[in-house]
Amino acid sequence: MQLGLIVETNDPGAIWNGFRLGNTALAAGHDVTAYLLGDGVEAPDQPAGDDVNPHGVMRKFLLEGGELLACDRCLDHRDLDGDELRPRAGMDELLSLIEDADETVTIG
Repeated sequence: MQLGLIVETNDPGAIWNGFRLGNTALAAGHDVTAYLLGDGVEAPDQPAGDDVNPHGVMRKFLLEGGELLACDRCLDHRDLDGDELRPRAGMDELLSLIEDADETVTIG
């Protein structure tokens, strides 16, 4: 299965759970692409708490073979640069994610 995750929040708990789902899907042999949209482009910067670590769960997602994309205009709007956890992507890539996915889940 091809799973598409659209992350539209900077809430640490929601980010944590969304990428936990992505990591579980990867471990089960599925292909997963996550697209950070709106406030979601701030996800890698969210602080770790007692029970959640957004940055860490996102790093694991990449290391396990997940594909990660980030809205280029959303990054620009927040004066953020693209990086390993926020590779710049446009709406064409989001459309492709949706078209190619068997299932799409929005977090946020």
